[in-house]
Amino acid sequence: TKVEKALLVESTLTEEVATLKGELECSMFKLREVTGARDASYERIKSLEVRLESVTKQNEEYEDQNRMLKGMLKSLSKKVQRMYAEHEAARQTLAARSLDLKSIVASNDVVLERARVQSEAMVHTKIDIQNILHFVNDESDDTSDTNSTGSCSSSDGSDVTPRL
Repeated sequence: TKVEKALLVESTLTEEVATLKGELECSMFKLREVTGARDASYERIKSLEVRLESVTKQNEEYEDQNRMLKGMLKSLSKKVQRMYAEHEAARQTLAARSLDLKSIVASNDVVLERARVQSEAMVHTKIDIQNILHFVNDESDDTSDTNSTGSCSSSDGSDVTPRL
């Protein structure tokens, strides 16, 4: 009958409405989840954008510092090279002076040895002269050919006193 059919249709429709309501609620729940996830993603994206800006700015600062440090390193490298060149020049000068001093010391040693030999020769010469003078004085005392001044004269009267 028609009422039964209508009740059956109504019952079917009620079930469908209930199912559709359940599906709608489930879809709304999922939509809220997706919307929440989307909003969280937007927030995360905004946070990452802010972080990216910060990192980019920090990177630029590091690049500036890096350029400055490279300049300082280049300057220090030039100073070190200059100091090394100066050190090497000073070392070579000292080496040359050392050779000069060694040569002077060797030359002085030769001069000192010559002076020592000459001094010894002079001492021997002095001794020889003193011996000669003693001999002459002894001879003149023996012959009494000396006048009162201590000078010697030959048989013809000329002065033969040794001169030093």
